[in-house]
Amino acid sequence: MENITRRDFLSLSSISISSIFFPTVLFANTKKITWKGKSLGAFSSISIYTRDEKYAKSLIPQALEEVNRLENMFSLFRNNSDIVKLNQNGFLKNPKKEFIELLKFSQKISELSDGYFDITVQNLWITYSKYSNNETLLKEQLEKQKKLISWKNIKITEDKIILKNKGMKITLNALAQGYITDKITEFFRKEGLTNVLINFGEFRSLGNPSSTRNWRLAINDTKNIINLKNQAVSTSASYGTKFNKKYHHLFNPKKNASSEIEESISVTAPTATLADALSTTLAVMPKKKREAFLKNFSNIKVYTS
Repeated sequence: MENITRRDFLSLSSISISSIFFPTVLFANTKKITWKGKSLGAFSSISIYTRDEKYAKSLIPQALEEVNRLENMFSLFRNNSDIVKLNQNGFLKNPKKEFIELLKFSQKISELSDGYFDITVQNLWITYSKYSNNETLLKEQLEKQKKLISWKNIKITEDKIILKNKGMKITLNALAQGYITDKITEFFRKEGLTNVLINFGEFRSLGNPSSTRNWRLAINDTKNIINLKNQAVSTSASYGTKFNKKYHHLFNPKKNASSEIEESISVTAPTATLADALSTTLAVMPKKKREAFLKNFSNIKVYTS
């Protein structure tokens, strides 16, 4: 999924950083440092306001080294990544603590959402990629995938992760970018930076860029402007990666199919991992179920369009 994905839409709407992120009044004696690049297939950036430019710049290579380390766990497009090994073998021995942490978090969201969030949908991605232009073959192949789609068939222990059914595959594309965003945000926090906006597929902020304004993000083609201060935001939309005019990359595990919901949904939350998971879940969950699901969380705000 490392072409344009649903996570790019908030990012792409905000690429004009000069117009959105530059503050009207800077803190005294601060300078802005910006890094731009790509991670997990998405546009990425780091924006820092600091009085110590040299020190802040020295931290960016360290942050990017950590991003690379985490991508080696979570990327489906790195042949030797932990997730690729798990999908190929059906098990992963001695998984790293971050991998276990993220899988356990995914299971928590799956349980709270009654299965509308499910990381075992990778086989649906593969099936739609191959057969989306042939309805007959698509239906046949989707039927074969039913037994492979269930978060309950992932066994997690400290020394081994097992996919219980042969042929099961997982994807962390609905979590990994948020998780990496959080890890890099916490890295900068521990190093003493207080005014930072991190974007590694999802956005998370520390402090604010000026004495009069929070970090401001425009949501794609809507009129919504999100003001962030020590919060994160994630967007999910059916107009992300499309297989054709009918099918897209957001899957409803309950129906073993591409979701029929056409809304763009953005969520602000205390962490990017949570915002990432919630926006994905709400993008496939029927509206009548959303309110009850969201009662499990605090400090959440949802924007739809």
